[in-house]
Amino acid sequence: MRDKRSLLSVRGAAFGFGTTRILQGIDLEICGGQALGILGPNGAGKTTLLRGLLGLRKPMVGAVERHTKSVAYVPQQDRLSPEWPLSTFELVCMGSARSRFGVRWHTRSVREAAERKLDLVGLLHKRAESFADLSGGQRQRALIARALMCGPDLLLLDEPTSGVDRPSQAKIMGILGELGTASDSAPAILLVAHQLDLIAGWAKEILWVADGRVDRRCVDTSDSTEKLEGLFGGASHG
Repeated sequence: MRDKRSLLSVRGAAFGFGTTRILQGIDLEICGGQALGILGPNGAGKTTLLRGLLGLRKPMVGAVERHTKSVAYVPQQDRLSPEWPLSTFELVCMGSARSRFGVRWHTRSVREAAERKLDLVGLLHKRAESFADLSGGQRQRALIARALMCGPDLLLLDEPTSGVDRPSQAKIMGILGELGTASDSAPAILLVAHQLDLIAGWAKEILWVADGRVDRRCVDTSDSTEKLEGLFGGASHG
């Protein structure tokens, strides 16, 4: 049976900048094994919500309670410099809680775990290549592998499919789908996206961010993109 314990609780929270509220009245409960897409119009506050859930932005009112310390984050690709002087293997190793900078410091267990994560995301054959030399989709998969090194209970991703081609998008979503079925202790996954067709067939529920609110909806994964667009008033962008 899936682990349904609460990982994150949000009660009457509002997030914003200065005295301006971007989102308010947020009530959420995130439990183990759940998969949620975060969708909404551009500038609606999706990343603000994600940063609030991560604890990078304090709520202006209300409360955010994290019931686990095992949380991993995959940022937007364009927020990271690909010029890090690291191999793909070194980058992934850095995700371990026991990692130290410089691959020579990594223990055998960390090295073996990094190889397993690289294999999971289909990049084991790229282990020796520079992170800077990977394609956009490969970099995103490497960052997912790095995030998984800590064995997170909660995995949050900010538009991991943005700026990559459709085959790479499909690979990324396939990896996340495998994570959701890999074991009874599968992490809860929250993913910011801007394309409904990427979420259809993967997300168990959707958090729709618009007009300063966060609306949680259950979605039948067999629904078509057209049905999802109807559910959310025809919006299809993020």
